[in-house]
This record gives sequence, structure tokens and C-alpha cells, in this order.
Amino acid sequence: MHDPPYIMKNDKDSEPTGFIVDIFTRMKEKLNIKIKYQLNEDGGYGRLKNPDADDSKPENWKGMIGRVARGEACMAVPLTISARREKVIDFSIPIHRSGISILARKAYTQDHFENEYSYTFNIFTPFEVSVWFSCAIGFLAVSLLLWGMNRYNPYEWGLRYDLGRATEYQAQSFNFTGSLWFAYTTLQWQGYERSPRSLSSKVLSAFWFMFVTLTIVTYTGALVNNLFWASTAHYKDFTKPEVYDIYHLVGSNKFDYGVIHGGATYNYIKQRSLRLDSTAQLMMAYWQDEKRGAKYLFNSMAQAMHVMENNKTKKFALIIETGTARYQANNAKRCDFAVVPREIHTRDIGIALPQNIDKDTRDKLNKFLLSIKESGELLDLETIWFEGLTHCAIINREQENHVRISMTELNEPKRIDLSIFKGALILISVGLVMSLFVGIGEILYFKYKGRYQSSNQPGGQQLKIDEDQHI
Repeated sequence: MHDPPYIMKNDKDSEPTGFIVDIFTRMKEKLNIKIKYQLNEDGGYGRLKNPDADDSKPENWKGMIGRVARGEACMAVPLTISARREKVIDFSIPIHRSGISILARKAYTQDHFENEYSYTFNIFTPFEVSVWFSCAIGFLAVSLLLWGMNRYNPYEWGLRYDLGRATEYQAQSFNFTGSLWFAYTTLQWQGYERSPRSLSSKVLSAFWFMFVTLTIVTYTGALVNNLFWASTAHYKDFTKPEVYDIYHLVGSNKFDYGVIHGGATYNYIKQRSLRLDSTAQLMMAYWQDEKRGAKYLFNSMAQAMHVMENNKTKKFALIIETGTARYQANNAKRCDFAVVPREIHTRDIGIALPQNIDKDTRDKLNKFLLSIKESGELLDLETIWFEGLTHCAIINREQENHVRISMTELNEPKRIDLSIFKGALILISVGLVMSLFVGIGEILYFKYKGRYQSSNQPGGQQLKIDEDQHI
């Protein structure tokens, strides 16, 4: 029957063309046989005349299966190999492995690419606002603690100046503005003019340097990813169909969808519904509804594609064999069809044969099919007929290539957030707390013992040790 790209025949007088015809042409040459093509006009691929009829009796079948089963035809193609059909006919080895796919309109059908992403890069892009805010708090906390140590810690430059043990210039190194400048220059990896003197400030500086290193390395890595993405995110992905998968198609209630009535795809979905598959049950209920889906049970692919191409709502999809779906997408008039990438089911397609065919004929046929598989001829034919060199096929491949190298919203670099950056924040928090405790320890030590040391006496004066104080 007329089923692009397997067999195509424009009228009764023209010679058929297609994937199957090319296989048969090679078969005639190698097996030295004659083949006469005849289009089937009796019920499509083949289904029971009555759904409740005995499927093991040839007279209960119509379409191509019925004709082969009753001996009215020697072969029939293309037909999906199934256990139910093998009750009345035989099959050759598979000539094509395919599946069930969804053919739908593309989400966008512009004639050229356009920038979908209003992406303006700035220096704040790699980090989330919460991370920037946390870094700012850490920066201020370190600066304030350095300033506090300079003011209250007797081992820091500020109080050393009060004791006459440091110059005014040294004391100003860690006043408020000096502390801010120290934190800023080290944050930029520019070094510093003077290091802190006290142990507590040195502990804080060590943790601050580790925090700065982690922050800069993290920021640089995120910056590289964002710059790369910004340079490639310039193509709108309009090769995607409007439908994501079978669950979106059925569950959204926004689409009408059709199938070839009585075909292998329809029977597969029907069997799944009997096995309590909820999605298949919804589909069967939809097609049994006279007001909704019953009109989308088609008798032929030509009828299905006519509805597909002329559907005014544009919210319509076909559930058909994958090879046919790919062919239709590559040969659409407006290049506006696409195949949903994920197949619903995979199956084999073969040549239907009568059950009473002699063993030698079947063996010769299968050996021939094996030979063209092993030689690569079958793969070449699949490439020619299912991929094709049509205008739409070339456009689709170009669009798919652009999509592969383009970054969409699904793989846009993730900004660094608190869940990723929390390690660095914990590190600086530990440093602040540890420095504070060390600073308190230094103050207490100086109060009770350190102030009596000669190096801590003001201006060279020697304080007398109180009689009641024991060192």
C-alpha cells in the first residue's frame, strides 16, 4: 500500500518507488524472480473485520494481512512483526528496526534563527545575589574585627602605639579605613603593605586568605562557563516539536492526536490499556469518544497526513511508526514538522509471507536479506529514504546541529548559590570566631601577665609589680 517512504505510487499507471521497492529491485537481480506490484485498497495494513472475531482464521482478516493469509498475494510490505499476525501469516527476518514515535508541529517555524535569549552579561552573573550578599558581610566582618583588634588588642599596632612601641604610621595601618583597605587588596590578590601583628589578627588573616582563594577560584570557574554560554546562546531551538513526550501529549489535554486504526501501533496501545496502563487507557478512551478522538482513527497514512497538514488548531499530533514519522518530517511542505526524540516503543518490520510458503523460498529470501544487511546496502537504503536529501531534511539537520552546540535554558550554567558556596562561608565564619576567642585570650593574658614584660612597658618605663601580684 502507499506508505512513504516504504512504497510510494502516485497513480495506478506509475511505477512505485521507495525503500521496499529498492530492496525488491535488488532481490529480483540476485534471486532471478519476477515481482508485480499491486496497491492494496482493502482496509489498509490489515485488521480483523470484527474486533471479536477469531484472529487465527484468515477469512476474518482484511487488508494486506488478509490477502496474504488467503493466498491472494505472495508478499506484503511494510508490516510490523507481531505474534498476533503470525497466527495467520509468516514473516521474513526483519528488514528495518523502527518504533512508535510522535509526529507534531515544531514549536517555532521562523525561516531563520533569531536570538531567543535576552542575555546581557555583567560581572555579577556567576553568583546569586545571596552569595554576593554573604561575601559583602564577610568582607565587612573581617574589616571590623581587624579594626577592633587594632583598637583593643594590646598586641596589635594600635595599642602598641599607645604604649610607645609603634609609630603612628604603623598604628594607622589597621584603623577603620586601613582595615577596609587590607581586606580589599587581599581580596583582589594585590597583596598588602603591612601584616597584622597580633596572633588573633594573623589567625583571622589566614582564614580570610583561604576564603579569598576559594571565592576567586569559584568565581573564575563560573565566569568561564557563563562567558562560553553567552557566546553560543544565540539560536532559537525551533526544531523541537510542541509535544515533549507521550505523557505530555495525553496528560495536557491541549492536543488532539491520531493513529492508524487497526494498525500495529493502535493494537499496541490497545494491549497496553488492557494491561491497565493508565496512559494507554486515557488514549483509548479518547479515541472511543465520538465527540473528541473518534474522528482521528484513520484508515490510511495519506488520510492522517491530510489532517495533519490542514489542521487549523495546529495542536495535533500523529502516533505512527518512527521511520514514517522521520520521512514525513523531512518532506513536509513547510518544513514545520518534527519527531519527538523519545520513542514510545521499538519493533521490527518485515515482509509478510503465506504460511504455506515452501521452506527453500523462505530460506533464499532470508539469506538475501541477511546478505544486504551484512554488506551495508540495507543501511545505505535506510539513510537515503529515511534521512534523505530533501530541502526540509537539510534544514532539519542544520537546525539540529545548531541546537547541539547551542546552550538552551535547560543547560544554562547554574549560578553559584549558597548551597554550593556554603563551604567557603563556613570557613570564614570559623576564622572569625576563632580569631575572636584568640583575641580575648590575648587581652586577658596581657592584663594578668603580659603587661609586666619589658617589651610591653610604655615608652621604655618600667612598671612596678604590685606586691600582691605573683608572676
